[in-house]
Amino acid sequence: IRPIAFASDGVDTDDLPSILVRCFDGWIILDYSLDSDISAYFSSFMSMTDDFGSMNVGKEHINWPQWLSLDNMQFTTSEDCASCAIDDVDFDHNTGYYMTGNYYGCLFATKALCDMDAVTLQCNTCATPGGQDDTEHPGLCTHIVLDLDDSDINSAQTSHQTCVTWKWNYLPSIGLNGQFCPCIRPSSSSSQQEQLVDAKYTDSTANKDADEEAMDCTRVVELTNADFAYGTYRVRACGVYRLMEDIALNMNSDDESFEHINDDAGFWWPTPQQMAAAEQYPSDNFIGAYAMGFFAGIAVEHSDVVIDLNGYSFAMSAPFYIQQRFFSLIELASKPFVSGQGPTNFGNSDVVYAQNIEIMNGVLGLTSHHAIHGNNNRNIKIHDVRIVDFEVSAISMNGFDTVRVEEVEIGPNQQRIPVTPQYAHGRFMLQRMALIPGLNGDEDGEDTSVVINGARVSAWQIYETLQQEMDDAFRYSYRYLTTDDDDADEVDVDFENLFINRDGLSQGGTLYGLFFNSEGASVFGLGLSPGTSTNLVLRNIYIHSLRARPTETVRAKLQRGPFNDLFDVQRVMSTDDEDEGEDSRYRGTSYSNAQYAISQLIPDEWWSVLGHTHLSKALQKWIAGAVPVLHTDFGCNADIMLHLTKGIFAVRIDNVHNVELDGEIQIDGLHNLGEFGDANLCGAYFSSKNGGHHNQEYPMQIGYTGTEVHGITLIGSSVRVTQNTKVVIQDLLSARGSVYGLNFYADNEIDVEANALISVRDLYAGAYLNARDVAHLRQTLIPNTVPRACVMDVWTAKKMVAADTNVIRIDSSAQLDAQCVSQFDVCSFRYSQIDESFAASNDVLNYDYMQDMIENDAAASSMQCTPLAEELEEDDVYQVLSRLSKTSKFHAQTLQLLRLQDLQQNTNTMDIANDSGRLMTVWLMAWIVVSLIAVCFWKLRHVTSMKQILQLRSHDENTPLIA
Repeated sequence: IRPIAFASDGVDTDDLPSILVRCFDGWIILDYSLDSDISAYFSSFMSMTDDFGSMNVGKEHINWPQWLSLDNMQFTTSEDCASCAIDDVDFDHNTGYYMTGNYYGCLFATKALCDMDAVTLQCNTCATPGGQDDTEHPGLCTHIVLDLDDSDINSAQTSHQTCVTWKWNYLPSIGLNGQFCPCIRPSSSSSQQEQLVDAKYTDSTANKDADEEAMDCTRVVELTNADFAYGTYRVRACGVYRLMEDIALNMNSDDESFEHINDDAGFWWPTPQQMAAAEQYPSDNFIGAYAMGFFAGIAVEHSDVVIDLNGYSFAMSAPFYIQQRFFSLIELASKPFVSGQGPTNFGNSDVVYAQNIEIMNGVLGLTSHHAIHGNNNRNIKIHDVRIVDFEVSAISMNGFDTVRVEEVEIGPNQQRIPVTPQYAHGRFMLQRMALIPGLNGDEDGEDTSVVINGARVSAWQIYETLQQEMDDAFRYSYRYLTTDDDDADEVDVDFENLFINRDGLSQGGTLYGLFFNSEGASVFGLGLSPGTSTNLVLRNIYIHSLRARPTETVRAKLQRGPFNDLFDVQRVMSTDDEDEGEDSRYRGTSYSNAQYAISQLIPDEWWSVLGHTHLSKALQKWIAGAVPVLHTDFGCNADIMLHLTKGIFAVRIDNVHNVELDGEIQIDGLHNLGEFGDANLCGAYFSSKNGGHHNQEYPMQIGYTGTEVHGITLIGSSVRVTQNTKVVIQDLLSARGSVYGLNFYADNEIDVEANALISVRDLYAGAYLNARDVAHLRQTLIPNTVPRACVMDVWTAKKMVAADTNVIRIDSSAQLDAQCVSQFDVCSFRYSQIDESFAASNDVLNYDYMQDMIENDAAASSMQCTPLAEELEEDDVYQVLSRLSKTSKFHAQTLQLLRLQDLQQNTNTMDIANDSGRLMTVWLMAWIVVSLIAVCFWKLRHVTSMKQILQLRSHDENTPLIA
């Protein structure tokens, strides 16, 4: 048919094609899988997921009657795209399919609670945490049936504030694969119906692509640095991709004069021409796979691919590492997130999730996020690889079937990170600020300026200040990363710069060695991702020397920037001591001022530019100086991206069935230097119901969780420790929090087979605390709990959301041993202390399976077991870690970094005006310590390629990976 008689005003009917449709009892079924040309009859059209399309939300947000460019139509739905739901339909009743707000950048309150099954497309319902009642609401879904006049449907009149604050947001959706189609017919029985030509049925093959020509998957493609000079290498054909030299990624770089670092020259970013081309790096108006820059070194977009590192290293160069803070060395897909997730809208153009992939034989080095990352992959093998200098995770896989990881060494992670997380945000923010209308025009005009503390400040001034501070941070960071060891102490540093990281450690909420998850993003709470993954083998894995400082960002609830970057309210509050805390005026940073300017000066209808931006009226008045005190609810236990802080994990496995641990699994040296969670602004919370993070899985996660350390953690998984396998976990240390050798959270099935060994030793909880610190924790209880050490933490699942308890079977010939466990409280937590809903007689939900096996005999341990935490006297200071620092360099470095933290914290509380001389002295001392540590780190850890490793260690099959 060609229904041009019904075309909306302003539509050029000459461009409207004839389309194939189906008919059902007088209704027209629009089936995209039958004929993709139906997209021409919509005001805009883009695929949002593999299975559903909607409008281009960068340009419009409208309802069905406006989106479909045909007037006077009645609407209903067709689940099978062959028949229409016409029971009780009349001309006053219209229904359509709608997707929830998360898929196009708006809020939806049940996110991560009861998401749609990504395989069956089954939609679910659930109640919201902390809700007024138990009313069931839809989970995230692409095809909910609603009346077209439902008040929660977004329209052209919907403000961006509603998009990012209202709990329930919807826009129209249409199925792309022969399901969930719209049915339409004229809204009256007028003679205009005669102008609809009868449709004829046709096979649903008209929109199928022709079969690919046969490919030779044994062909070898040789890769050099030149192949990565202008962007991500997109693998779009099967074959063997082999490195021919060490690769130092430096995409679209400048000439290293660094005259144009963060300006509109756009170095280290896809060019406008590249973003406009679908075959290169598609991104349009901050929508698309490359909307946050080059997200990978290699993006595998085809099946049957071998990546042979060939004994070389694959890593980011120093300048590119500083500038591209969202990155995986190898991404096993054509975009980094599944649809509907992530800090921006990554689009859905020709999405491919790779299958039958092998990665082998080399070093994966410096990366600002992951070494290897994947979603929805099948049959992945990773072997004979060393992974170092990552910031978030060595390997993260979500929603997979059949992954095998063997002969892999992981660690150390990157511990010379020169910039803070805010630097990444600044890179993305400058691009959005550049779109402020009239940015370079009238600096004093109300349309191009904002009021901060009573004074009008131009957007251009805010832009330039942000850019200059970031440029300064880049120049420092580049010198820091590239200066010779002997000259490291000569690099000048300005620690007042927001974007300079003072100690080089990761500040992200969580650090992983390996993370294997069910479907979708892995940033939610324990076990919260939907669905399951299957078939995982870990064989001969060595994870070691992971160190981080997870950092909490106290936020004003719901206040954030374009890519879910939190408004860091704690950082920008200044208190006048003379008013005894009554006055907490805004003390803006270059970045918080930019967040404010974006919220005020970007037009409301530019949803894709504003992204997640929302600053409340109360916060706006406080920033403007109209009120001296900010009255708001604070949100806690999150990092700068609103991710729940969880600490350090060597291995985390969520909802994975049929896992095998085989050979030797060794974990050695996980040190968490994170500080306590904020108790002043946050109060005494223990769960999401009274101040904790909304993804916090209470009672498994109590209060502030960023200080924890976990060896191997399982939830909802089935695992076999195979015959003769050795699992050795040692030297897990938290400066201020709890430590867990193995966590068996709810709903696991564990089999430890014959002659297997599980050995856990040297667990140190609260190793930087003294007895007075602990006495205070015993008094307050939450949000910072008394540090516990659990060798094998087993949950009984009483009063938990999870349905089942753990099933643990251990062969009689298997060996379990535990040595040198230092803690300030027993593993089992008594919930009646903090939660009145628990009775004291039934308030223990976990126990240490190996509690009675612990031997704290110093002679039996690899380190000094004494003094243990419980032996500290009141005047002992840092005695546990001080003693440990004399046994190894890794512990000595940890102690030095913690003392540097203390110096910095003390400096931050000084009265600068009255004590500037002392301030300079302290900063000099701090810098000397930093320099010494940096030199030590660099000399101990510098590895340029796998060839150096091969000289030190044979790789024949008879040589164990773990020496």
